[in-house]
Amino acid sequence: MAKENISNRAEYPLPELLLLDLKMPKLDGFEVLRWLRQDPGLKALRVVVLTSSEEISDVNRAYQLGANSFLVKPVNFDHLVEISQAIKGYWLWLSKVPEAFRSDAAEGPARKVKRELPILERTRIALSWGCIIAGVRF
Repeated sequence: MAKENISNRAEYPLPELLLLDLKMPKLDGFEVLRWLRQDPGLKALRVVVLTSSEEISDVNRAYQLGANSFLVKPVNFDHLVEISQAIKGYWLWLSKVPEAFRSDAAEGPARKVKRELPILERTRIALSWGCIIAGVRF
């Protein structure tokens, strides 16, 4: 899938969470999810499906392929903001991240100290809306 060498984790850190839309051009979210779960280095990546589909077949298929959660995107912008805050609260503040995806994992044990930056400034999230997958720093 990747066309460039992104194996340097200091320069290209892995995201702590992937928000995945199922409805994307060229490659649908199910294919992305299948690919992620087959890659040993990405298998533990936490994936939240955030899509417009309410079809139970899509819900079932996403979980069968290894999604960690399935959420339906609301039409109302205010509700989308509320869901975003809920995702941030649970997945980024309360839920523990596997070591391979921790922001400080590449630094080694001696450097694993609490940073002074707020968690939102050091959290990396991958977004995949509109066929774009990019690391985002809040």
